[in-house]
Amino acid sequence: MNLTVRVGLFGFLYVLLAGLCVQMVVIPFTPLHAGNGLLTGGDWVKFHDLAMQVAKAFEQEGWRAWSLRPAGQAPAGIAALMYILTGVTQPWVVLPINALLYAIAAMSFYQIMMSVSDQPKHALFATAPLFLLPSLAIVWGQLHKDIWVLSGMLLLLAFWSNLIVRGRMPSVLALLSIVAGNLMIWLVRPYSIQIFLVGQIILCVAFFWAQSIRTVTRPLVISLLALAFTGYIAFGSIWHDNEIDLSKHKLPISVTDTRIVENSARICQNWTYTLPIRKIDDGLSALSCYKKRWIDATRAAASDLDRDVVFNSASEVVFYIPRAIQIGLFSPFPSMWLDGGLLRYIGGIETGLLYVAYLMILVFVLRWSSLKREQKTLICSLLIFSIFWILPYSLTFGNVGSIYRIRMPVSIIIMGLGILGWCNLNAKTIKRLFDVVMATCLLIVLSLPLIALYFLIKRNLGTPVLFEQIRPGLNGKPFKLVKFRSMTDERDVHGNLLPDELRLTRFGKWLRSTSLDELPELWNVIRGDMSLVGPRPLLMEYIPLYNHEQSRRHEVRPGITGWAQINGRNSLRWDERFKLDVWYVDHASLWLDIKILWRTVLKVVAREGISAKGEATMTKFEGNSL
Repeated sequence: MNLTVRVGLFGFLYVLLAGLCVQMVVIPFTPLHAGNGLLTGGDWVKFHDLAMQVAKAFEQEGWRAWSLRPAGQAPAGIAALMYILTGVTQPWVVLPINALLYAIAAMSFYQIMMSVSDQPKHALFATAPLFLLPSLAIVWGQLHKDIWVLSGMLLLLAFWSNLIVRGRMPSVLALLSIVAGNLMIWLVRPYSIQIFLVGQIILCVAFFWAQSIRTVTRPLVISLLALAFTGYIAFGSIWHDNEIDLSKHKLPISVTDTRIVENSARICQNWTYTLPIRKIDDGLSALSCYKKRWIDATRAAASDLDRDVVFNSASEVVFYIPRAIQIGLFSPFPSMWLDGGLLRYIGGIETGLLYVAYLMILVFVLRWSSLKREQKTLICSLLIFSIFWILPYSLTFGNVGSIYRIRMPVSIIIMGLGILGWCNLNAKTIKRLFDVVMATCLLIVLSLPLIALYFLIKRNLGTPVLFEQIRPGLNGKPFKLVKFRSMTDERDVHGNLLPDELRLTRFGKWLRSTSLDELPELWNVIRGDMSLVGPRPLLMEYIPLYNHEQSRRHEVRPGITGWAQINGRNSLRWDERFKLDVWYVDHASLWLDIKILWRTVLKVVAREGISAKGEATMTKFEGNSL
């Protein structure tokens, strides 16, 4: 039995046993019990009541009384089917179906993580959110739409992940994945299929990019079949259900109101068509109408965001997209985490973990050059897909609780990627992460002083303001170092530059003594050419002059400051400086870097070791004495 099947089997048993425990033991002993093992305040109570009505009608009318989606609600139809087949009208009889769906979700998610990392242990660890997030207990432990969406989405993403990374997949399994995944989503949220179609187009483009169109015919045909099938479900008239079709501006059962239907024309009539492509304008108009009807149909709640924002043209929608992404990916915001009951606290904790996951994804960015092209493409496409999935919902309604629930598949993907990033953490990666975060923060904080310095240097020393020079970086690889200039371009009668001490003005000496000329190197740090702490990058012409021990200074990225800089700076002899550089290479750590940065600040304030004795800066290195 391979590991994927084991993950699925564990998921099945986990949901079956834990679901029975939740419905029969945990919920009945809480004040939130609505009866029959269901929590109060959720659509699942309505689904159960509707299923009971269908099951009772079945006793008199037979199968004519049953439909897959009574009142447009598939969970009620499926529950009614289980009630009829088993003769037991309790929600726990639906748990085997939930367990099967969760097993599919677990196996699919494991396959996605395997496609990203190709490390079974890491991928297994990344599936932990599926089993540890408390809010998922509502998804698999109640009569819920989201378990169908979660399983269908992950099944389809597993198909695309395998296609992007490996460029192949058995045709029968691929076709079954396409059909099953799309039908799962269509069954409970037909309007979401149109959103998912856009997401799959992105994944298809990612597949072509990752494989460079070098694939055999079968995967190519299968990918097009996936899009065609999704498009048929999304737009084919056979599949439309007018009761819950977004293009008809219908609302979910929880916010449907007769008054809204009667006032539909009044609510949605203010849209101004401005785009040359009418279909796009129609789609945005539908989103606008959906939000207006949500505002008109529901009462204001503490968890609503931007309730007063409505759209009357395409430009208004476009300008709101950054805010919608912020709400979709980051709500509930920290100020809301402790403002409520137990469920709000749990949501706050899980959102905090999601924030950590976003940070851990940066590890992949720091290791970008070591990843395969297919892995890079898959990570980017999963992140872009996540944004496209949540964006229409955060555009159309601002209730944090609803967005949090609909975002759950995206949250699991982000957390899985974050765990894979954490699994790849090592001393070098932690140092790189620290460098990028600190350098970015410093550039933001110092942006105004940097602009002021730019104009001061331009006025006092002329242009160009930035000094660029090729220096040796990690393993001696050349890179372009960027600094503020601190010397003039004065030359002698033969056109040669004058010595440093003649070109170094009083203003230039001040720049060097305060180390302000080094600030643009923060950009080199973000690019990965340098680190905040490390041996200073010297001249390319010095490389042939190093002995074996001295050349070890290039085993780490060069730094803006370093161990030698806080122990003498330019006042040291070359042999002393190189010994300190090599010592740092052998003892580098995050805590040592923090210590060096702190002592650097003290040295800059004291203005110690700015130049060698009798020199404007540092004597030229001419090799080692025999």
